[in-house]
Amino acid sequence: MAYLGVDVHHGGYQVSLLSSETGELNTETRAEELRVNCNAEGFGELTKWLESNKAVGSGLKVAIDPTGTFYATPLIQFLHQLQAQVFFVPPIQAKAARRLLAHGTAKTDSIDARTLATLLAFQDEGRLAKNLPSYSAHQYPKETVMLELVRLRARLVKDRTRSRNRLHPLFYAVFPEGEVAHFRLLLRLASTCTSPRDILQLQGSDSLSTKSRRELEVVRNLAKNTVGVSSDGLFRAIHVWASIYSQANSLIKEIEAMLRESVKQHPYGKVLLSFPNVGFVTAGTVIGAIKDIERFPDSRRLRKYCGVYGERNQSGDGSGFDRPGKGGNRDVKRVLFQATAACLIANRGRNDFLEYYERELGKGKPKLRALYAAVGKLIDIIHFCLTNNRVYEYQGLYSRTGTKRAAAPDQTHIEG
Repeated sequence: MAYLGVDVHHGGYQVSLLSSETGELNTETRAEELRVNCNAEGFGELTKWLESNKAVGSGLKVAIDPTGTFYATPLIQFLHQLQAQVFFVPPIQAKAARRLLAHGTAKTDSIDARTLATLLAFQDEGRLAKNLPSYSAHQYPKETVMLELVRLRARLVKDRTRSRNRLHPLFYAVFPEGEVAHFRLLLRLASTCTSPRDILQLQGSDSLSTKSRRELEVVRNLAKNTVGVSSDGLFRAIHVWASIYSQANSLIKEIEAMLRESVKQHPYGKVLLSFPNVGFVTAGTVIGAIKDIERFPDSRRLRKYCGVYGERNQSGDGSGFDRPGKGGNRDVKRVLFQATAACLIANRGRNDFLEYYERELGKGKPKLRALYAAVGKLIDIIHFCLTNNRVYEYQGLYSRTGTKRAAAPDQTHIEG
């Protein structure tokens, strides 16, 4: 068996090869190394190099530290064509292994690649006390793109908010009367009307609703006697920020339409959308993050991946204390907290997560810890529903009265 460690970086890859044919593998075993460019010539050179070292087909296992989102994708596709077994090693685990196996030496691409190869070899030979949380690198193109769209949308939302916040003081400087009472209308007209004079000269308001046209007449009357500053520099600044706002808003709508279609077509989409206050963005984030529920044998591991877990701190005779863990996927952790917090609003109706939150408060937990517990319960139920391909149904298991709603004979309650 041959083990190939790959350190990914922009423009190419550093690879390190260990072979079990040379005897027992250890940290002193000599490794063959090669620098590979990400092009046809580089991949051809890699093929010849692997053949010369008799490391081809199913006898080759590859460990990759997936730096970035798509940098490793061309190489993974190429290695699958060679029938190699490809595995991802989480960055945190790779860093810890480098400190242990490389004896604290300096970080280089060569050391990183060799560490990954050694790590995979030791795990394969059963020489580690605990298997590494590596997973087979089945390619998830739909899920990966979905997560990238979610992250792009989040950045665009920040751009839209920043541009909107910058337009507030700019409009107040040139047209304070309109900004105070009619900012939303000014924002809609900002791409063509950057000054009170432009508003007075505006023609063709047929695209506006009847209510907006009446509001436009009020704004025109205010524009006739405004005390705002007439400055070409301010008008140009309004035009630039309005263009950024309009473009970001347009792209956000386009991405949301793509997410809506992708979630509808995904097998997990129907299940996730059945949860209260889970929309297409939240569902797309969860799908893009977990990719395949089979990667998580139990809900405890899914909680750890989502960053909803506790860390115990205790020393000496002290009783110790628990605190929230700092690891996990930040994207899915954020949307699950938002979805759970929305469930706690009274006028949203009764649901299991609100009742579980109230039950935890009744036990004397602080509000934040009770919210944390409710998010954990949401993850547990998501794991159950995705594993069993069942939509969520409110069952009232955690209500204060302790009564349970009757379920159909063929349905299984999600016990807490």
